Formats: sequence, structure tokens, C-alpha cells
Amino acid sequence: MSKDIKNEMIEKLNQMGQASYQSTKELAEINTRTFEEICEQQLALANLMIENVTTQMKLLGSAKDIKDVLGSQSEISADMSGKVMGIARNTTDIMNEYKEKCSSWYEKGIKSNSTFIPAS
Repeated sequence: MSKDIKNEMIEKLNQMGQASYQSTKELAEINTRTFEEICEQQLALANLMIENVTTQMKLLGSAKDIKDVLGSQSEISADMSGKVMGIARNTTDIMNEYKEKCSSWYEKGIKSNSTFIPAS
């Protein structure tokens, strides 16, 4: 094997290693951003649950009879349902965006790797 061929092979391996590192770094950034966004949604849901318990306790403390409790319960439930659905929609949007980013990352990787494979 000539020195030129060895140098060319070493250069190609170096380029492949750098491309692999960059690709892995990009995927890690996508995963990190998505994880942070999902955690924000979980935190919003936890805060909503705490808010709901606080509202329930205030209601029970100030209600004069069972009719007050039942009337307020339907309002609280409707409000809570709307907020939970909003968080669920946000989470679905985050996951759809993640899917698109991963697909784009994968396609970019395929194109990048094809430059290292010699044409037949």
C-alpha cells in the first residue's frame, strides 16, 4: 500500500470520525431540548395539581352546604379539564416537533455518510 493511499485512508477515517461526533452532538442537543420542554410540561401539570388541591381545600373550608360544594366542583372540574388538555396539546406538539427533528437529523446523517462510501 502506498503512502498516498494510507494518508487518504487516514484522512477519510478522520473525516468520518468528525462527522460522527458532530452528528452525535446534534442528536444530544435535540434530545436535551426536548427533555427540557417535556419537563416544563410535567412541572406545569404538577403546579396545576397543587393549584387544584388548594382550590378544593378553600372550597371545602368556605362551603355552607353540600349544594355549594357540588356546584363549585363542576366549575373546578371544567377549568381543570381545560388546563390539562392544554398541557396535553403542548406535549403532543413537542413530540411531533421532536419526530420531525429526528427525521431531519437521520436524513442529514444518511446524506453525510454517503459521501464516505465510494461509488461503484
